[in-house]
Amino acid sequence: METKYDTGKLGLSDPEIEKERAEIDERIKKEHGVPVAYFYLKTPQEIHRENVLDAMRMAISCITYGNWANWDKYRANFTGPMPTCNVPDPKFLGTEEQQAAWPLTDEEFDAVFKAQRERLSNATIVRNRVPPEEDGGPLHGIIW
Repeated sequence: METKYDTGKLGLSDPEIEKERAEIDERIKKEHGVPVAYFYLKTPQEIHRENVLDAMRMAISCITYGNWANWDKYRANFTGPMPTCNVPDPKFLGTEEQQAAWPLTDEEFDAVFKAQRERLSNATIVRNRVPPEEDGGPLHGIIW
């Protein structure tokens, strides 16, 4: 049986997303006395919420840069299995329960985009706020 995790509040601004991520990291570092909030120390709920927060960031980027059509291309990145890499100690990959908490449901993924689009409809996107970077793309800003 699949466990359902709380998606949490959607439609956050970049500063709100960063604040929530920092709060999760600080709790883990303080509770475990470590300098880094390692994945394997996070609760399944925190892991799921962080993926929601990352999806919100991606939605903000797609909307800000007018890349709405690309949103669905990212679905597998957030709803598929947790990406893993070669690590020297398997403990850093977490437990099966932690890995299983990572993916969003399709409904959550769609809700993220809808909420972020609504939130950004009340914000001001400042085009070409920073000159083009080395890759040739300008950076846009958002006044929340």
